[in-house]
Amino acid sequence: MDRALPAHGFECEGFGNWLKANAIAREDLDLDHLAEYHQDLRLCGQLNDLVEHLATEVFHVLFSNRALLGMFNELLSRTFLLNFSDELPCEYEDLFERQGKLKRVSAPEWAKRAVFHRDRGLCAFCQKDLSGLVSTQPGRHFDHIVPLAQGGLNDVTNLQLLCESCNLKKSSETYTVSGIYEAWY
Repeated sequence: MDRALPAHGFECEGFGNWLKANAIAREDLDLDHLAEYHQDLRLCGQLNDLVEHLATEVFHVLFSNRALLGMFNELLSRTFLLNFSDELPCEYEDLFERQGKLKRVSAPEWAKRAVFHRDRGLCAFCQKDLSGLVSTQPGRHFDHIVPLAQGGLNDVTNLQLLCESCNLKKSSETYTVSGIYEAWY
């Protein structure tokens, strides 16, 4: 923690200073003291701030990898289908088309913007420009990487940008993720 907090821009009293403030000699140190220090970091909010910061960084890195998101959502869909209960609480029934298959819902605008930005306004399969800057041809489709018909989720991590032609070819086939990525350098 003493290295992680400052490395991510958070001030840290330091474990050594915490020991001094609590009059604990290093030779008397035990696991309970470490747990107390950890709890103090949690109570003052530093640990939660660090975890939130790291989660944001990890999400940023992972969200850009459609292949990883495809595998992640395939795992989620298999888990979901295997563990789907016949007796779904009535408050969730309207979310499903049939057992194990979620109803299609429109992606919220924030999710569309995130996917559009991640995919750079290009079809993830054929790289057709869908930004509207070069071509005014419509046809932005926000496709479920793992189709709903296969237990895919309505989640931003399960979306990719496709042109109309590629999306219609893909349909509800087994999930396929483009291996085409724009170079960052």
